[in-house]
Order: sequence, then structure tokens, then C-alpha cells
Amino acid sequence: MPSSQRPQLAHMQFLTTVNHNSKSFIFFSCFFFCWV
Repeated sequence: MPSSQRPQLAHMQFLTTVNHNSKSFIFFSCFFFCWV
């Protein structure tokens, strides 16, 4: 059980981090374009 759930948990955490980073990047891009 743990050996099969651990990679899944790490994968979910990775997706959450990437999703958060992409949202921050999009927000920063919009802010930059609005500033210019």
C-alpha cells in the first residue's frame, strides 16, 4: 500500500506546485503588460 501511494502523493504535490507556479507566472505577465 504505502509503496504504491507514495509516488502518487509526490506526483500530486508536483502538479500542485507546477499549477501554482503557472498561475503566478500568468498573474505576473498580466501585471507586467498592464504596467507597460
